[in-house]
Amino acid sequence: MAMETRRTRRREARALRRLPQFLKDRLVAKLILAAVVLVLASMIPLLAYGPPWVTKTSVPRLRTVIVIDEHKPITSDLVRARQCKPWAVCRNGKDGIIVVVLKSGGMPAYPTTAVVQTDENCAPDIYGNSHCKNRLQLASGGDITVQNSHNMQIYPCLKPDEVVEVQPQRPAIAAVH
Repeated sequence: MAMETRRTRRREARALRRLPQFLKDRLVAKLILAAVVLVLASMIPLLAYGPPWVTKTSVPRLRTVIVIDEHKPITSDLVRARQCKPWAVCRNGKDGIIVVVLKSGGMPAYPTTAVVQTDENCAPDIYGNSHCKNRLQLASGGDITVQNSHNMQIYPCLKPDEVVEVQPQRPAIAAVH
């Protein structure tokens, strides 16, 4: 078997030696061209999406506004953790999630989007928390007015013309015993 392999190699070498130089040059040129094509093909994702170490933020993530009814009990730990208390740092707005209290208009029946129309009364209280009044125009066409309590030094206000995701407070699920 080793003998056949040597013979095959010798035959191939002789065949290459018999080829005229211009054919050898063409063969080398084709090999180089194939290598260049392979390198360029492997670069297509890099050219299309940019280098992997650069993150693209061409479409910013919308902030989420959770609308709660001040007359109903708070059932969510996420909502409870974002309430502004005088004795603690207000975390409302952390991770782009803002809990607001419905002041006028109807509670949205389902998650939707809204455009912020106004941002008023944002002067901070003695604890540094702002209690901004915002009017939101829902995608359905209705308007709601909400109060956004937050620490403006850490989490920015809702800005007019900003598009936000709106989620109504989910009702508590009764535990089955």
